[in-house]
Order: sequence, then C-alpha cells, then structure tokens
Amino acid sequence: MIHGCKLTLSLGEQSVHIENDAALQALLAQDTEGRTFELAQLLKQLYLNHKGEQLRIPLRSLEVEIWGHMYWDLQTRRLCKVFSAGIFRKLFAFLLRPTAWIDCGARGQDSNRRLWDFLAERPFLAKLLNPGRLINKQQNNIHK
Repeated sequence: MIHGCKLTLSLGEQSVHIENDAALQALLAQDTEGRTFELAQLLKQLYLNHKGEQLRIPLRSLEVEIWGHMYWDLQTRRLCKVFSAGIFRKLFAFLLRPTAWIDCGARGQDSNRRLWDFLAERPFLAKLLNPGRLINKQQNNIHK
C-alpha cells in the first residue's frame, strides 16, 4: 500500500511486475514525478527484502519505464475512443494486451532496458512520457 493505493506487484529474476490498473493510475494522478520516484524506491526495497540482492535497474530508468508503459496504455485508450470501428477494436486490443502489466527487468531480462536507460539519462525526453496529465484528462472525462 502506498498513499492509500493497493498495488498488485510480483517479483521475478532481476525483474519487477506492476499491474497497470486503476490503483496505479490513482497513485500517479497526483504528484506524478514524486510518487513515481517513491514507487521505484519501494520496488527496489521490496526486491532487496525478498530476494536478498539489489535489483539491477537504475532508479531513474525504472521510473521512466513505468511512465513509458502507462503513456502507451493511456494514449492507445484515447485512440480507441476516436477510432471505435470494428477493424480498429481488434488492433487496439492487440496493442493494449502487453500494457496490463508493466514488466521491468534488468539488462538481460528486459529487451527494452537500453531504451529506458537512454531516456532516463535525458530528462527532457523522459518528461514527455510523464502520464500525469493523461491520467487526469482521462479521469476528468469519466466524471463529465
């Protein structure tokens, strides 16, 4: 539990897995940068506590990967609403399937680790993936 949000997590071999659900969105809807940092710290600490070794993912890279997966999910869902014809539904279902869980692994475990490391070293690019405004926009649309 973090900031009153009950997240579903699992740990693998040099990897952490976060369910990309309403609880995660609620957590990151406010103070997205600060809370993502807290979540990344928590994940690394949980890994150390349960596995007895450090998770070999740089903290900032872990944050950026969480943002990247959420950004893809939220943008794809926005497109689903615009292009709702049958042919597009199957495409969007295919594109959303991998976003149900955010799988973060160390090099050798995660084929995208180099991408997340690259973006983490370039904050001006990483900030483009910040999902905070998309989460808030989605929540505002739900309440209208």
